[in-house]
Amino acid sequence: MVWGVENVVPSQTGRGISGYETSPTSETPKPPKFSDENLKIRYILGTTVPKNWIPFIAVHAQGSVSEIRLQRARMVGGEPARGWILRELGSPYFVEEEEVPRTGIFVERSWQRTRWLEGRTFIWVGRRKTAGRGEGWSRLVFDQIEDLPPKPE
Repeated sequence: MVWGVENVVPSQTGRGISGYETSPTSETPKPPKFSDENLKIRYILGTTVPKNWIPFIAVHAQGSVSEIRLQRARMVGGEPARGWILRELGSPYFVEEEEVPRTGIFVERSWQRTRWLEGRTFIWVGRRKTAGRGEGWSRLVFDQIEDLPPKPE
């Protein structure tokens, strides 16, 4: 599995803001209220990920049983991508597996401008891909057992 992390997302002011500022840090479920004082643990089915983490799941390439591609997906109850790079293409949105190394990649979108013959100006949106800084951790875990705090007496 691969995650598309939106470090900068569009804002209403026209400038980008941190994707982490728009996401809750961590939502830990509250312990259930039981009257049984013998309970010492609780089971957590699964956690959530920040809103700016968009999953890409492995799917078989069309007509192949061994080649896989990464398809943009969405967490259950999650929101779609907010930045242009992860939402600009229609659905389904695929990324070739070999394009994403283990260290990850940064993709930056920026305006490009140049002058041509006779002083004509051309403007377009460019993308630049650079090497990532290593693996990240989405804090997504399943099937966790957590110790409950002792009841005050």
